[in-house]
Amino acid sequence: MWKIYDDLIAVVPDNSVASSCLAGLSWFLVRSQGIGVAMRPREGEETVPHAGELAGMKTRELAFLVKSWNPYEAALGLAAINSALNAPDVVERSCGPLLDRTGNENVFTYLLEKLRGKRVAVIGHFRDLERIAAVCHLSILERRPEPGDLPDTACEFVLPEQEVVIMTATTLINKTLHA
Repeated sequence: MWKIYDDLIAVVPDNSVASSCLAGLSWFLVRSQGIGVAMRPREGEETVPHAGELAGMKTRELAFLVKSWNPYEAALGLAAINSALNAPDVVERSCGPLLDRTGNENVFTYLLEKLRGKRVAVIGHFRDLERIAAVCHLSILERRPEPGDLPDTACEFVLPEQEVVIMTATTLINKTLHA
């Protein structure tokens, strides 16, 4: 289960330092080579040990927090990983040509034709999913289900039947990615 976490932590350079760490109402932000954000969890303990002492820490040390069972620490760890992955040179090297081709369109608009007729699961209830529901067999798995959604506990039953699964990185925070 921890392999993807370890692989993500490994991309954080050893010499990287977090110059700032911020907690907002909805997001955590870490600045190192780039700026990384992660959604602030709505559940769990609302504290991060050593808050106020995080700036100046090694980014990789913060990144290890993604493996914490404290969702606030895990979100901070994910923001630290994102700060390394969102460094301008890393983005250019790994995504440059793709960024030139895709423009500013919504990911679901971009994927619409690729999803046509397929069995698709989306983990997390995003706005405007009705558009893709019109072209595919859609299952929405959500921690706080809305009408028509399935609870995230249905993942292990629903996901094996899907051709496409779309999820947010929040699954790393709440440890539902492995399901």
